[in-house]
Amino acid sequence: MEDFTIIPLTEKTELVDACVAWSYGEWGSQVPTRNLMKVYEDYVESIKDEMLPMTWIAMVGEQPVGMARLKKNDHIEREDLKPWFSSLYVHPRYRGRGIAQALCAHVEKYAKDVYGYEEIYLFTGTAEKMYEKLGYVTIGTVTDRSGYHKDGEPLMKKKL
Repeated sequence: MEDFTIIPLTEKTELVDACVAWSYGEWGSQVPTRNLMKVYEDYVESIKDEMLPMTWIAMVGEQPVGMARLKKNDHIEREDLKPWFSSLYVHPRYRGRGIAQALCAHVEKYAKDVYGYEEIYLFTGTAEKMYEKLGYVTIGTVTDRSGYHKDGEPLMKKKL
């Protein structure tokens, strides 16, 4: 297995397009209120400074293979909860190598050590079991903005 590193997107801003493609392709294209330009603007915002949102990239050599984000908010129904672990994506060719878990741990550590948060939230329609293995617990549901999960998507929380 090849080694990988995790770097902030601010160190390789030329990878914004890869993040936008992954994000829009995986989630944004399914949400009627999102478009490619909105997703692009969101990622450009994340490279302006060290404020949230922040994006990290997993790299194998010079190749981007995954990403994850820390955001102040990630769901309009729960603006009372902060911060949010978001946009975990690993390219299919690199899955099963511990990259997702490493990205998750990296974002959680940053949320605690840099911002002083004591808990973190996320929602998922596809990876509830993986997040449970990483210590997240389901605390409710939120509306699935894509409309695929009629009963909503699990809202999860982890104590940091």
